[in-house]
Amino acid sequence: MRLHLMNTLLLFAVSVGQLLAGNEQVKSIQLYPKGNEVGMPVLQLNQSNRLVLEFDYLGEDAPYFNYKIEHFNADWEKSKINPLQFIKGFNTGSINDFEFSFDTDQLYTHYEFEFPNEQLSFKISGNYKISVFEEDSDDILFSERFYITEQAVSFNGAIKNSSGIGTLESHHQIEFSVNYQGLPSNSPRQEFQANVMQNNRTDNALIHIEPQRFTNEQLFFTNPFKQSFAAGNEFRWFNIKSTRYLTDQVADIIEKDGKQHVYLIPDLPRVKSDFLQFKDFNGEYVIDFQEGTRPDLEGDYVNVHFTLKENEALKGKDIYVYGALTNWEIKEENKLEMNPRQNLLETTLYLKQGNYDYMYVTKDGERISTELTEGNFYRTENVYTVFIYYQPFSARFERLVGIQQFDSRF
Repeated sequence: MRLHLMNTLLLFAVSVGQLLAGNEQVKSIQLYPKGNEVGMPVLQLNQSNRLVLEFDYLGEDAPYFNYKIEHFNADWEKSKINPLQFIKGFNTGSINDFEFSFDTDQLYTHYEFEFPNEQLSFKISGNYKISVFEEDSDDILFSERFYITEQAVSFNGAIKNSSGIGTLESHHQIEFSVNYQGLPSNSPRQEFQANVMQNNRTDNALIHIEPQRFTNEQLFFTNPFKQSFAAGNEFRWFNIKSTRYLTDQVADIIEKDGKQHVYLIPDLPRVKSDFLQFKDFNGEYVIDFQEGTRPDLEGDYVNVHFTLKENEALKGKDIYVYGALTNWEIKEENKLEMNPRQNLLETTLYLKQGNYDYMYVTKDGERISTELTEGNFYRTENVYTVFIYYQPFSARFERLVGIQQFDSRF
């Protein structure tokens, strides 16, 4: 077993954020470090890197959009500090960079916004959201999460097989230590906390983890009962860069009512399948167009049809397509329904051309699981992101003093 520790944060394929509210005309929302479309939206405080926010607005209209940036604490409650304390410049403004789609069946306007810029920069670290809304309206269309880190601590850690009963072959256990030398603390257990995310999923994130023990310089997070994740499986994928020929995992392409319909090869539950390791985007997607040079403007929208064969274990279950293509959300539009004529579970998503990862999950109450649809295999390659927050007793907000990613490549 070989453990691989990621040394570079911003070049690894993780998340683009999460859609918190929405409009059916707003599609293909991405927030990423400039130059890395599948990178996590993270900036280091007082550095020159930028984040890029992109999205499409479907139709002939090109509305004017404004943005608002807000600061949050570690558990995503809005912090109580004034915008002047976390932003230099203005935390609200307009998004002025937009272009119209070119030679596409689906007309749309593509918007892009880069920050920090001359109008805004960040004074403090922490969790942030950028929200977008139409001009002259207070109704938020969507919000994306991003992070400003100080990188004031150093990490050491590893991903292991879980030590829990019955989870050795199906779960990952993350253990790590943090060197906080230079950050004064009289009570490290109360003044430091960690959050951990798997592949940018928020539904199974571990929050408010206290160190199990500490020294004058080190914090140790080693509790096997609180730091374990179901490993899942490698993501399924498909390629719709072109609709002129059948690409990866595409069974058929049909034009109906002026729209392209892409039918993916029917899927089977993978619980009892042999595990196959391959490189994926850890649930993300990349907009791409085979026949042009500007995928952001020339890529068209197509109806992608997903089908899953039901087995006895799935009967009566609520099953969803899941990943960045659904903004890591459980929504009615990505829920599979039974087609009695074909005896298959199916749903259709309206997606822009590109390369996509996805998986199927079940939802039972608040619990989202891959156990019945994808299985859980310890050899699955996932990325785990650790966030370290620091709030001395006299401080009014939590500082994000370090982020590190660990890879479960066995």
